Amino acid sequence: DKEQVVPVQNLRNGLRAVLGGTGNDGELELKFIPLNADFQNGDQLVTSGIDGVYPPGLPVAAVSNVERNAAYLFARITCKPLAGVSSHAQVLVVNWQNKAPERPPAAEKSSGTKRKRGG
Repeated sequence: DKEQVVPVQNLRNGLRAVLGGTGNDGELELKFIPLNADFQNGDQLVTSGIDGVYPPGLPVAAVSNVERNAAYLFARITCKPLAGVSSHAQVLVVNWQNKAPERPPAAEKSSGTKRKRGG
């Protein structure tokens, strides 16, 4: 799906990127990667967890091709999904620890009587 993107992290060096669909079956692409960014064929990409949707560390894709052309602003980096996306309709993620925010401290209750100022 060309509209679907996932924040990922390169296991080899920790670089973060955005991985998205290309519209071609079985092909993904890293978006807006500078020409000098350290991505290599075979690099494993996992979810970074930065979006709060996917937990960090889920295997997503492997870099399959890196093209650097000085005529363009960004490298073209294609990836292959690690899961059998063409044969699965749904995925279940188990053991995600999404902690709810802590409750704010309870406000002190007033005694119900008001003091007059002044005299």
